[in-house]
Order: sequence, then C-alpha cells, then structure tokens
Amino acid sequence: MTSAAGLLALGLLQAGTGPDPGDVLRQALLKVRASANRAQDYTCVETVERRWYTRMAPVVPAGCPLVLDEWRDPPPGLRHSSTDRLRLDVTVAKGGEIYSWAGASRFESGIDTVGLAGPIGSGAFGSYLDTIFLTDVKRFQFEGHNLVDGYDLMEYSFRVAKSDSHYFQKAGNSRDAMGYFGSVFLDPANGDVVQLKVETIDQSAGTGPCQSETTLQFSKTETGLPFLLPGHARQRFVEPSGGQVENITNFSACREYRGESAITFDPPTGLFSGPAGKDVPSEHAPVQAGLSFTLELLEPIDTSSAAAGDLFHARLVRPLRDAKGRTLARAGALVDGILRRVQSVVSPQEVYVVLAPRTLRSGEQRVPLTAMRDWSKVVQASRDRRRLRVPILMPYPDEGPGGVFRFSGQHVVVPRGFHSDWRTVAAKTK
Repeated sequence: MTSAAGLLALGLLQAGTGPDPGDVLRQALLKVRASANRAQDYTCVETVERRWYTRMAPVVPAGCPLVLDEWRDPPPGLRHSSTDRLRLDVTVAKGGEIYSWAGASRFESGIDTVGLAGPIGSGAFGSYLDTIFLTDVKRFQFEGHNLVDGYDLMEYSFRVAKSDSHYFQKAGNSRDAMGYFGSVFLDPANGDVVQLKVETIDQSAGTGPCQSETTLQFSKTETGLPFLLPGHARQRFVEPSGGQVENITNFSACREYRGESAITFDPPTGLFSGPAGKDVPSEHAPVQAGLSFTLELLEPIDTSSAAAGDLFHARLVRPLRDAKGRTLARAGALVDGILRRVQSVVSPQEVYVVLAPRTLRSGEQRVPLTAMRDWSKVVQASRDRRRLRVPILMPYPDEGPGGVFRFSGQHVVVPRGFHSDWRTVAAKTK
C-alpha cells in the first residue's frame, strides 16, 4: 500500500485561495481507507441493467484500433437492440469483491464465476476506490474546481500504466491488466468522494471489449452505511463489432455480514440449498436424468422488473415417476428455481425468460433437481397444427441447464398458473 505522503506529494498545484488541495486529498484518502476496512462487514444486493446497442452502419470495422478511431470522430449511429437485468449479492473478501446470485446460500468468487453471458464489470462496491487510492495511483494532479450537478467540487486527475495496474479484463481463459486514467471529484468542505470517472487506455490486441468507461456517483445524502457506496454506477463497453453495452448498477438491501469464515467457494459434500438461504443435509441423491414432468407457476413473473438471479416457485402438475413407474413426488409437490435470464428485445418486440429448476420439495426433504425444457411436446403440438418449422431455443452455455421461453410483446407478465414441460438431466459437477 502506498503511503499517504507518497500519494499527496506529487502533482498538486497550489490553489492560492480556498481549501488546500493537499488537505482535501488527505481527507479523502483517510475516508477511503476507513471505508475499505468497514465494507468487508457488509453485503448488498447489486442490480445491473444492461442495455445493448448495435451499429446502424452496414460495414463493420476490423478490430479495436479502427473501432476506437471511428468512435472518436464522432461515434457512429447506434440502435438500442435489447435489455437484460441481473440481481446479485456482493461483498468484499481478501482479494476483492465476491458475488453470488441474490439470496444464495454461499458466495462464489469473482463476478465471472457466477455464470453470465456478455460484458459486466465489478468494482463499484468498493474495489475501484481501494485500488485507485490505496494501490495503483502514485500521483494525483489537481485540475481545479468544477461544477458537478450544482456542487462546487475539486477535480484530481490520475493515470496508471499497464505495468502498474490492478485493473484486469477477463475474456475466456485470458486475464489481462489494463492501463487506465480518470478523475476523482471531491467535496472541498470535507474531502468526501462525490464522483469517480475511469477509462481504460486503448486496447489494440487481445479479446473482449476494446475499451470501457466507468462513472461512479456517490450520493450527497446520508446512506446510513459506514462505508462509501455509490448511489449509481454506469459502465460502458465498446465492442470489437462497433457496438456498445451500457451497464447501470444500483445497490439495495445492504446488511451487516460478519461471516468471512463461512464464505465458501465450493458447495460442501452432501449439502444443498434449503429454505432462507441455509444449507441442509441431503438424504437423497439428485433426481435421476430422463424423467418428464410439468410445472405450474405459483406466482407471476413481471419481466419489467424481474432479473436473472430472482427465485421462482412452482408445483408439479402430475406425479413425478421414475423409469419403473414408481412415484418419486406427488402432484402438487413444490419446486424452487432461479431465473437465469430476463431479456427484452426491441425489434421485434420479444421477451426471453430462462427458468432453471433447482430443488424439489418432497415432504420435509429438498432434493436437487436439474432439468431442461422438454421440446418434444412443443414439436408434436406444432405438427398437429401442421407447422413444419419449430425454433428450438437453448440456454447460453454460461447459463447452464434450464428452459428458454419466448413471449411476444414489450411488457410481459408470465402469469400465475403458466404450465411448462421439462425433462430431468444429470447435474453438472465441478
């Protein structure tokens, strides 16, 4: 960790009048350091809305250098193509932020381990401030006063070379450090961090987005939390195709969490998720593969507010029987599952919902249940209506087993009582 003296001694211009820039920066440094120590005692729900934009121009540039040159002078026309929404739990452990689906019984590791398709960033919960103030930046340059949202703030710029950076981009199995630059805006009255802007330095090689821009907006009102948490975060990714993905992140339901010793990165043997996020012993093996069943939703899914990570609840329409006809669960037995995708497409107006059953409640037991949508009945129904072509919709590879459902319209509510056909599959093992 770089010392306060080392951080503040370089690059500061004399203000002449008003608060001393060095004093204000020292106040901010102390607050960020205290916040880093306190954030690890809390967890929050992080909701991310991702807006996807595609190029309107028919010709696609070849590679990031050409894409970024085109964006500078000026950005090309884009059209909003789709939106999806994610809901995660986040906390801080040694090494940075860790994530899980909201309400899960255990945390995974980095955000890439949760299982998501498409670009998404981490760091808004605290890692950006920690990395910039306490690790990477050796020199802040005082740029003067700026009026931001009606507040007179002091701006400090910074720049970090790739060789000194702890800002990483992951794509597939590659993990590359990225150089970056930006500005932090401080309240001259008390050294509060009000806004942080970060932009990666042009990437000319490798995979993943060509460039990303991040803005964290810290609320001027009291959050009631003993650590710095942005009220709003925006991140933009420039894709090699010339398109763009914009992530809007908000935090809610923050609560104290002093369970670092209970954080695990693999499920314990013989346990599965029980009620209220608790792990309970499993006396039964997962439901065997190849069995057909029908589910009925017990509550509606409003796709205008639902997110990947939300739970759903259903029940068996008919008894679940094994290959020998023996009853494994009676009609009406409850099934718990998770939404793995809620995606709205602009044109044509369609909504995609991916459901993934997780457990079957049989009496007092909760048995692991993994299933895919059973398309055989859909195909047969189409043949009965003399339709020759049936689109078979499959989950993205990162989503795991589940069922993809497509609905026409923009604001769709999947109704209570909605029926769907399924077939059990073997659970994926690590």
